[in-house]
Amino acid sequence: MIASSTSASSKRIVCLIRALTYNDQEVSLTFSARSAAGWLAIGIAAFIVPRYALPQSEPETGQNSGHSPRHMGSVYVPLDSWIYPALDRLAAMGYREPGFAGMRPWTRMECARMIDESKDVQGARLFLSDDGVELLDRLEEEFSYELGLQEGTRNLNASLESAYARGVSISGPDLADSYHFGQTVSYDFGRPFERGTNAQVGSAFRAEAGLFALYVRGEYQHTPSAPPDSLAVRDVIALKDSIPVPPDVGINGINRPRLLDTYIVMNLSPLKLDKFQLSVGRQSHSWGPGLGGSFLLSDNAEPVDMVEIVNPTPIRLPWILKFLGPVRSDHFLGRLAGRTDHPSPWYYGQKITINPLPCLEIGYARTMTIGGKGGDPFTLHNFLLSLFGQTSNKLPGHSVPGDNDDEMDWTFYVPKVRNYIILYGEVYAEDDFVAWQRPASAPFRPGIYITRIPGAPKFDLHIEAANTETPGWKSGTHGNDGQYVYFDNDYHEANTNNGFLMGNTVGRNGQTIQGWLTYWRSAVNTFQLMYKNNYVDPALIPGGGRWQDYSLRNEFHSTSGTYIKSQIQYEHITHYPLLFNGPRQNLTAIVELGFIPHGAKSGSKR
Repeated sequence: MIASSTSASSKRIVCLIRALTYNDQEVSLTFSARSAAGWLAIGIAAFIVPRYALPQSEPETGQNSGHSPRHMGSVYVPLDSWIYPALDRLAAMGYREPGFAGMRPWTRMECARMIDESKDVQGARLFLSDDGVELLDRLEEEFSYELGLQEGTRNLNASLESAYARGVSISGPDLADSYHFGQTVSYDFGRPFERGTNAQVGSAFRAEAGLFALYVRGEYQHTPSAPPDSLAVRDVIALKDSIPVPPDVGINGINRPRLLDTYIVMNLSPLKLDKFQLSVGRQSHSWGPGLGGSFLLSDNAEPVDMVEIVNPTPIRLPWILKFLGPVRSDHFLGRLAGRTDHPSPWYYGQKITINPLPCLEIGYARTMTIGGKGGDPFTLHNFLLSLFGQTSNKLPGHSVPGDNDDEMDWTFYVPKVRNYIILYGEVYAEDDFVAWQRPASAPFRPGIYITRIPGAPKFDLHIEAANTETPGWKSGTHGNDGQYVYFDNDYHEANTNNGFLMGNTVGRNGQTIQGWLTYWRSAVNTFQLMYKNNYVDPALIPGGGRWQDYSLRNEFHSTSGTYIKSQIQYEHITHYPLLFNGPRQNLTAIVELGFIPHGAKSGSKR
């Protein structure tokens, strides 16, 4: 709830609105011209899109329009699936139109549409390289059921998607607090882990029937116990979070069943919203391009319980807004869990992404945490103020209600070399309406994707950095001391769900630089080398912190449906005086054995 700053040079527009709250008071809101123009554009997208949006493909498929994919519910592809890197590589090689890399998950139906369109790229399959043919063949096999629906077959299917057993062994002192110190194991759906042997056994099931779809993914989780933090560590946590000193209590071992992504979907075509679907349940999101984790939403924390409306298939806006190109939008309202600052706060998010040029994708997203026990009341009045980034005279410091964050991201396929080089990035802001309002205070995350290395076409390379030090931000006489990014003066646990950061694990005041070199043995069998250098600023943690991660990952799928995913990671903690007396090392081994029934690849029509 940091007070929102507004440029004194901006033209002011003062408007009176009737606040629809319990006391029906009249309030005065001051909007900058920049905010007014921005929200006018978002308002047009939010209210005109559903009513007047033009579909990407007008003709109905199949003999019966009632069996059109536009009238069918579809589940989402899990964020840890091999399908996303395969589709990314297919797009990077120029064999399908790029689309919305910074807005995931995608539905299975939308993935099938991408694959169907890619078959027409460059006129015929014979123009594809051997790698392109192999990728396309494997993806067609995976989505054969959904591709059949494109031809008008009936949507009626139930299948076991996968079953798996997973072990995570950590030898040596680890980092298990992303909000303060860092994470040894990251972007793992908020699965708990501690030093020792951790395990998960689970499965996923999906079903579709006409307008509706169901997805259930659950697992049993085991994590060993851990000793309490030292008094020095707990003192620093109390100081940086502005809370009492945490109790001297260790972490109990965990043995529990847990639902991950689990939800029900309904296609909204009966409401004349053919391109939209409603989902209710627990869902994960990735709202940024690249492999390193978006600032706003990633799969680092547990899925959030929510109600969501999204248009999985891009649409085009009418009139002069056609220049924006294909558009996707996402809106959700949910509740966060495991919070001690204000238990069970509401969590609202919205994102809109456009493709104004075939080589360019631009996204804008905003999230808000509000309500919860003892928090800013979740009234319509406070919701509107928070949504528009405006301050309230009723709150201490005349601040914006709740905790508000936004980001802007982009993906640029470099012309002339678009099949080889992709540039992407993201900027982030706390309580500002737009992320570029105060550039020196905006955390940033640039990246580059080299899709093929000359002389070694089966290799690709990602390089990415993230920085949340924000040297241009000031609060009184202090700089960014860890109480700006991923922090709020009232909502002290800010961007967390069940104790894990929902965004990038670079944390509240630090830097990372990371690289991934991937060898594509086949469409689904890969080897990947990863290096990551991590730094925590001494302004957040006394003495600071620095460590390096080196890992090797492998994913192998057999023709029988069995698969194995493995990773071995060496972590060298070179400097972290608050936590350790001298350098430390740990070795993490992750092995997942699973089975994907052949029926799950193609679905089973009943």
